Amino acid sequence: MIDWPATVRFVNPRLPWARIFLTLFFVTIAVLVVTTFRDYGISWDEEVQNTYGDMLLSFYTSGFHDRSAMHYLNLFYYGGFFDLIAALLNLVSPYGVYVTRHFLGGIFLLFGLAGAWRLVRLLAGERAALFALAMLALNPILYGHSFINPKDAPLAWLFLWVIYYACRAIEEGKPRALTVIGFGVTVGLAFGTRV
Repeated sequence: MIDWPATVRFVNPRLPWARIFLTLFFVTIAVLVVTTFRDYGISWDEEVQNTYGDMLLSFYTSGFHDRSAMHYLNLFYYGGFFDLIAALLNLVSPYGVYVTRHFLGGIFLLFGLAGAWRLVRLLAGERAALFALAMLALNPILYGHSFINPKDAPLAWLFLWVIYYACRAIEEGKPRALTVIGFGVTVGLAFGTRV
């Protein structure tokens, strides 16, 4: 039996050099995303995922009359958030369909790393958060999948935010409205990506 403490104490020491390192880190990763997103080929399921995104976009633009997405392969069992956003971006993107999807994956990577930083900083402090960011960014499988995996990678990045808001709610005791909204939105988007 685990003897849990009566109160949870979160660590949040501020280190003066950490903000400089954090800024340099995110600028470096953003530059890597911008310079490498065109270098990925099409993954085995991107074609059907792209078609699903187009069908979802058609569902909404037709006033919910085009229901082809609800019967397309088995994808109606999955969420289509990433695919729908990619379909919307493809309407205005100067890049090709799949290159745009890869760029969106890079945006999710940056968003997820920000969530990881906030979560680890909340639980273990600034130094641990910076270390966690470095380890996540240096993982080649995680980095690569962020560009070509339209289900698992976005789900992982979104769930970091879900866990962050859940931990913040525990810390606050009686969660503030923004914490509750953040939790609800991130859970919804995560389930909207992959149930």
